[in-house]
Amino acid sequence: MKVGDTETLDIGNVSHLQGCQWTISRPNDVVFTTTPQSYSTRVTIKAVNAFPSTSPCVVQCKYYYLELDPTTGRYTYSRTGYKDWTIFVKENGTGGGSSDEGSVSLDPKETNIKVGSGCTVYAKGNYSGKLTWSVDCKGKIVSFTSTSNDHVWVYGESAGTTYLRATCSNGNQAVCKITVDPKSVTPGNDSEYEIVDLGLSVNWASKNLGAKTPEDIGDYYAWGETATKSYYDEDNSKTFKWNILNFGVKDDESEYYYNLPNEYDVAYKKLGKEWSIPTMTQLLELWNECSWIPMFECDLDPSKEFDYSKEKFRGCKIIGKNGNSIYLPVTGAYQNGLNPNFAGEGVYQSKSGDKREPTKWYWGLSFETPFMVRKTLPYRSLGIAIRPVTKQTPTSISNTIYTPKSTNNIIYNIYGQRVKEMRPGNVYIVNGKKIVY
Repeated sequence: MKVGDTETLDIGNVSHLQGCQWTISRPNDVVFTTTPQSYSTRVTIKAVNAFPSTSPCVVQCKYYYLELDPTTGRYTYSRTGYKDWTIFVKENGTGGGSSDEGSVSLDPKETNIKVGSGCTVYAKGNYSGKLTWSVDCKGKIVSFTSTSNDHVWVYGESAGTTYLRATCSNGNQAVCKITVDPKSVTPGNDSEYEIVDLGLSVNWASKNLGAKTPEDIGDYYAWGETATKSYYDEDNSKTFKWNILNFGVKDDESEYYYNLPNEYDVAYKKLGKEWSIPTMTQLLELWNECSWIPMFECDLDPSKEFDYSKEKFRGCKIIGKNGNSIYLPVTGAYQNGLNPNFAGEGVYQSKSGDKREPTKWYWGLSFETPFMVRKTLPYRSLGIAIRPVTKQTPTSISNTIYTPKSTNNIIYNIYGQRVKEMRPGNVYIVNGKKIVY
């Protein structure tokens, strides 16, 4: 825009809109021509003063709407959305030359990529000087690498939609809309997720959902959702405040548990009908019927020597009665765009809600050491890791024992701390067995 120009901004049609709140980050340089009302979906702005292109003006509309509760057929859940416009203003008539001088466009103007993949976006036009590249999501949905002035490589970090912008030195700007889709897993193809028989009622995947290796955390999901997000909160949670009694399936093994149906089970959706998120009964069976051994950084990296004063707890090796084992890494949990919840803990979803707490919460399992494993009630809005289960039979017996490094005769005290020797009168864990010394 130039000083004196006006532009109309419109958020479009929002179903069951409850209100809007418009703000301008540079109110002395860009103004509303009329004061927006509480239900204004369209406003007109006017450029009053020029300002540096390195410090643009952001016009934001925060809008409120109702979302359908599928259990009642009514629009009862209050949700919040945002739409931003980045505005640049230059002096009227400055620079001379044709109106196309210093113009820029992006190719493609719109693209779709997947989490973990990327593409190149090219700048075209008769601009001169250095382009300034930016993304509206601040690196949360996509990141980019610029090795040349006229193109960047964009990489999908998490599912969502954002905008890549290229800005000329005169303030002219081009935009590419980028939609990042979740990582795909071929339904029914369990070759990436080896089945491990621990001698329990179900068999367990060798790694977390979305993980590349057993040590990898994998993807985070809000409860009952089948796609990852860059931001986890109550406003964008699908099942927060839903009553589990209205949409859950009664658990045959518990008086209180109601489980997510298949349409809300991300393991079922991504890996096929033979897979699912474990029930709380199955997680408790893993806890009660197996030996849990703490794994520290030196256990996962053979190049590191043991020094407990500097060691970090990384997860637990879990050994079944038949000797087969899996590894559960420390995961934490996502709230908003950060990972501050359950810091230093492994936190895992079950698919079980509880009729005594039918909204907001569900059951999960968390651990700080093998001796501090507990049932937990996380908020449904949190992003939490998942270890899938299946009743399929393993196709082979290879690799059913998790062995990042030999753990023979490694000694732990009852607090999960690794020690060099046993002392009389104390209890220790050696090779998954309790020893009174």
